Amino acid sequence: MTHEDYDLRQTTLELRFLVAAVTKTIGRAMQDRLAKSGHAITPVQLGLMRTTLSGPQTISEASKLMMMDPSTLVPVVDALEARGMVERRKDPADRRRVPIHLTASGRQMLASMMDLHDGDSLMEALAHMGPDGALQLRDLL
Repeated sequence: MTHEDYDLRQTTLELRFLVAAVTKTIGRAMQDRLAKSGHAITPVQLGLMRTTLSGPQTISEASKLMMMDPSTLVPVVDALEARGMVERRKDPADRRRVPIHLTASGRQMLASMMDLHDGDSLMEALAHMGPDGALQLRDLL
């Protein structure tokens, strides 16, 4: 395609379709992986745990990172806390702040879920692209 053939509207529509298709494919693969893991964890629970991996987050902070309403995350945190995967702790510097911390068992479960295995659909697609193509796609996204 040349610059003369470029149509911004058409390109936008094509990108929306492609991103939606990729998101659906990756989401389906993630749900299958979670179901086979035996951990009985949802994608949202996994996402919340991943946000706390880099450090404790309040529900408000995590909701911004995950682009979700904080009220949606309250039952997610409750369920993870009941299973011993996360815990709420008061911030010693600001008692109004209650960050969510991963527990040791939460870290262990998260580490097991983050391992990629042969047959991962995204990994296979990236392998076909080769290192240059995969890194270029990552940089563009």
